[in-house]
Amino acid sequence: MNSHIIRTQTISTAMGQMHITEGQAADVIDTMEKARADNTKRAHESRLAVFRSWLAAQGMQLIDGVPVPAPVIVMYLCNRWDAGRKLNTIDADLASICYWHAEQGLESPSRDKAVRDCFAGLKRKTAESIRDGAADRVPVRADAAIGDVIRRMVNMIDAQAANDAIRLRDRAMLLLGFALGARRSELAALRPEHIQWDEQGIIVSIWAGKTGDRSSEISFGNDPNMCPIMSLRAWMNHAGITSGPIFRQITITPRGNRRAVISEHGISGQVVNRTIQKWAQEAGLESGRWTAHALRAGFVVQGILDGVPESELRAQTGHKSAVFYGYGQRARAFSVRRNASL
Repeated sequence: MNSHIIRTQTISTAMGQMHITEGQAADVIDTMEKARADNTKRAHESRLAVFRSWLAAQGMQLIDGVPVPAPVIVMYLCNRWDAGRKLNTIDADLASICYWHAEQGLESPSRDKAVRDCFAGLKRKTAESIRDGAADRVPVRADAAIGDVIRRMVNMIDAQAANDAIRLRDRAMLLLGFALGARRSELAALRPEHIQWDEQGIIVSIWAGKTGDRSSEISFGNDPNMCPIMSLRAWMNHAGITSGPIFRQITITPRGNRRAVISEHGISGQVVNRTIQKWAQEAGLESGRWTAHALRAGFVVQGILDGVPESELRAQTGHKSAVFYGYGQRARAFSVRRNASL
């Protein structure tokens, strides 16, 4: 029995008491299935596949409706650490196991003292390893593309893009992604009907984001060359986009004058990722994890540096409050570097 069947049985039981039709029950179940973003589900399933393989090697398996014993989870987390996995990877592994339990209607194993003690011990072992010079244990995170970095990347796009289509699309993608503090999946999913235009700027509706739906306001920038709204309008006008995905695939014809052909199909989150990586490299930025998350992290860090209240930043990005501790640390690090260079 999988989580869908469990949900079906739960709704079906309630139907007998509430006189709900089969069609209404199906609608309720479908709504429940949409509670998590697709990317989040895929990430959990990928990590759970690794967990299942490990269980199989131990002669065990996940059984629907049956909680995984805490000692088994502790063994798995320790095995992942012994295999050289970083602490943030192990944390994600545990989150996926907790996700599976939640889908089964079971209590989260993260509440178990043995599991909590295990993770705390792995944190201490990781800290000790790093102090002893184990560079491979240092957590890796995406760099934050603050304002100066975005400007360098956009200038490089203007200087080196192969054609107007790529230049206009990529600069709009970077500037809008930064201004929204958007995830790559949110950028890829944008459509014209998600944007409300007025004289002061735009209101962008983010649907089915990882942390739920939200609306984000963007005002016109002081520098027209770096204004996300003007860049977005230039791209949409150039491509003639009035419906469908805003950010689209572009192919270059192989012969003749090598024209850019703008597809009706939207880009994927991976294309957003590769675009950021490409222009970061072209701009000669120092080596780091330049990914699509750099736009989101950069927006928050730049906002903290500029003194924007946390509540306003969270409203724009949809972040949960606990996440901001790490961004505050990054902002302080940037501030120290700036002061040291004065």
